[in-house]
Amino acid sequence: MLKFEKKIEAGAQWFQTQAVYDMDNFKRFMEQARKINDKVKICAGLVLLTSMGAIKYMNANVPGVFVPDELVKEMADAPKGEALNTGIRIMARQIRMCMDEKLCDGVHIMAIGKRAQCRRSSTRPEWISPSCSVTLPFAPAWSEVMGSGVRS
Repeated sequence: MLKFEKKIEAGAQWFQTQAVYDMDNFKRFMEQARKINDKVKICAGLVLLTSMGAIKYMNANVPGVFVPDELVKEMADAPKGEALNTGIRIMARQIRMCMDEKLCDGVHIMAIGKRAQCRRSSTRPEWISPSCSVTLPFAPAWSEVMGSGVRS
């Protein structure tokens, strides 16, 4: 949180997190962040889970990113050919939690290498942008901070 504070002192008005999978840990982070400064906007980075190989890679090689065991199990239990749709359902739950619990000010959806498949997915909820790689603000004030950077 020290780096967070220093960035605010230097004038930062908004932040995007690393990939968030552990929602309990994200809630704790947001509680601490809001105690430090409840004015800055925070956007949760959500990277689409697409395969067990991607999960293993992230857990082993991406510092600060951890896919919890329950999500690993859910992806492992996905029927053959359904990993992408399972990942989309997981992300949809995460977005819904962020919105319903007002955890953050928006989400940045990253469907790395899977934008076209995401766009064609019949399980994609209507409130996920068709581009499937977008920043979704939850409050009008977000666009005041982001300016023209908000895409939908």
